[in-house]
Amino acid sequence: MRFKEFTSEEYTMSALFAAVAFLSLIFAGYISDTYYKEKLSQGYYGSNTVYIKVNDPSKQLDQKSLYAGIKDAIIFQELAGERVRAVFFRGDIEPPPLLKGRFFQEDDFFRGKKLVVIGNAYNPIVTERKGHDYIIINQEEYEVIGYLGGNEISKLDYMLMVNADAIDPGYGGVYAIDGNSKQNIAAAAQLLKNQVEKAGGSYLVIEREPRGIKRLMKNEHANALLFFVLISTFLLSSVAVNLSLYEKTKREIAIQRLLGFSSKTIVGQILRDYIFLAHVGFFLGLSVALFLVSYNKIHLSNSLAVIASYFVVILFGLLVIILPTMQALHNQTRELLSE
Repeated sequence: MRFKEFTSEEYTMSALFAAVAFLSLIFAGYISDTYYKEKLSQGYYGSNTVYIKVNDPSKQLDQKSLYAGIKDAIIFQELAGERVRAVFFRGDIEPPPLLKGRFFQEDDFFRGKKLVVIGNAYNPIVTERKGHDYIIINQEEYEVIGYLGGNEISKLDYMLMVNADAIDPGYGGVYAIDGNSKQNIAAAAQLLKNQVEKAGGSYLVIEREPRGIKRLMKNEHANALLFFVLISTFLLSSVAVNLSLYEKTKREIAIQRLLGFSSKTIVGQILRDYIFLAHVGFFLGLSVALFLVSYNKIHLSNSLAVIASYFVVILFGLLVIILPTMQALHNQTRELLSE
């Protein structure tokens, strides 16, 4: 099928596919942006973060053993509320946004280093020496390796994080465990509980008030419903257009049957035609979205949103051809020719 051979119904169908692609991209970007802002507002704790209060161990926790056992997880110890934290992690974790410098790396831990990442609005006395910034914490010098913060002011701008092995962990306190999956978080939390028991202490899992993405998802139900209503509207509209297109092509289907084409061959041709229209629509919708992005009118979260939008359009394309295709296959050739 060449572009110049498009019928009015095919143009309309491509426009519907483009609208679905565009709406999917907009919705994904909106959810991603809102999630990001909510997470910033909570000091970059996620929705699955587990909080554990450690009480009165007879000896300090074995941080090295705890560190060696975690995978794709990050453990914070709150030193002065949520804004001053000791931290260590292993594996794949999502670092907080930085205005400059870097976040901690695995080889920063248990190597005798004293490092700190400070918020952009945190205002300690910073001294510079040989191209590096330093601040004094508890009368000891720490190298500043990064400055926390995003495009908007948040809790991160007033936070201070140090590598956990550089400080005295004390005998108790509140720990927050986060990670890239619930399973890894649960495993790291269990390791912490085991270490607390070995140290002769007790622990209490803290149920903090639902915030961040938990609160976000409660507020986003209406937006998600609106998105699916819009998609359903486009789906119903496309079925009407598709039925009109079917009326124009059913005689062609009948002729193909008379020429000996199998149902599989006919369906394959229909699928190819509509998948082609879906791709035309997808790239049209993506082009419009990228054009608006270039003028800062909208924001696309990442490449995953584009991939998700692609599969939404392809699935949408498959759904809209089911009804007329099934109708064509169930009608007799004589009926198709006589209608």
